[in-house]
Amino acid sequence: MKFFININQEKLIELAPEARLTDGAVMDYVYWLCSSPSQEVENCRIVVREEKYTWVNYDWLLQDMPLLRGKSKSTLTPVFKRLEKWGFIKTHQIASGRKYVHLVDKADLLFRNQNSPVRKTKQGRFANETNPVTKDQTTKSPAEAQKNYEGLSKLNAIKQKFFSKSQM
Repeated sequence: MKFFININQEKLIELAPEARLTDGAVMDYVYWLCSSPSQEVENCRIVVREEKYTWVNYDWLLQDMPLLRGKSKSTLTPVFKRLEKWGFIKTHQIASGRKYVHLVDKADLLFRNQNSPVRKTKQGRFANETNPVTKDQTTKSPAEAQKNYEGLSKLNAIKQKFFSKSQM
């Protein structure tokens, strides 16, 4: 389940004045899905004219977005058509009926600060390099990595003893 919906509402209304809350929520889901580095999501991608498209399973979308309650797969089709008309996505449907989505650069305007440096992720979207988790990460030497592993092993042994005693 996707617990949060994050979208620049002001920018969405600026770029698509007739946008609805549902459009923003679906766009957030699509952006999250298409930007995912997950191998499981990577397996749901195809390449069309040298662009990566990600399969959007409407059933999963509805399950992962409980605020869309009452929506059916047929009510999502117009949402995707509007998002494509506004220039946030491109879609590609294959013979089986599966719909694939490619994020267009304009989609970044709804989620990114234009003045921030960015780095590429799997589908060619961007991740904010000012994130303290990803900024200034250095590779540890083998000796440091081994020391961390040994410390973690000791900690796990202590936890194991503690939990085995507490269950008696």
